Amino acid sequence: MTAQGIPTVPSTGSTDTRPGAPARPAPPAGPKSRRRPLFDRLGPLPWLAPAIVLILGVVVWPVIEMVTTSLRRIDTTGTDHGPAGLVKYHKLFDDPRLPAVLTWTAVWTVVVVALTMLISLALAQLFNQNFPGRRVTRWALIAPWAASVLMTAIGFRWMLDQVAGVFNRLLLDLGLIDHPQAWL
Repeated sequence: MTAQGIPTVPSTGSTDTRPGAPARPAPPAGPKSRRRPLFDRLGPLPWLAPAIVLILGVVVWPVIEMVTTSLRRIDTTGTDHGPAGLVKYHKLFDDPRLPAVLTWTAVWTVVVVALTMLISLALAQLFNQNFPGRRVTRWALIAPWAASVLMTAIGFRWMLDQVAGVFNRLLLDLGLIDHPQAWL
């Protein structure tokens, strides 16, 4: 009995807790009850995989490449002259300007992020109000963002062009393709 005087039904695996509701039998115990399809056992991992791949490609791989490059002797023309060891790191940590550079970098980062957040939140509050010309000012705010996306799309369209695209030119020069392809 509950505090209100309503009788309770013992749990038998049913999710329906109404008094007198038919109880579903509990799943059988044993090793077969633990077997579920692989997709069910993975839970949200398949849905996270694209984000994980993106993070690995955009964040982790460049960091690994940067560390690998920092351990090589590469001149300004890009010619690799073999391993450099930790010489560059010894030089870096021996530089007396390093603490000041790190301090100013941290200050700059905090100030820029804080100001960006404050201005963005203030603009969001402003553009959430009803005022004459609200639609035009919203368009004026969104236009630069949309223009940058448009310019990126135009750039990629040019790169992948069948006649004048740099991607086709590169693959032709490397001998990977015999004739220009229509990538788009």
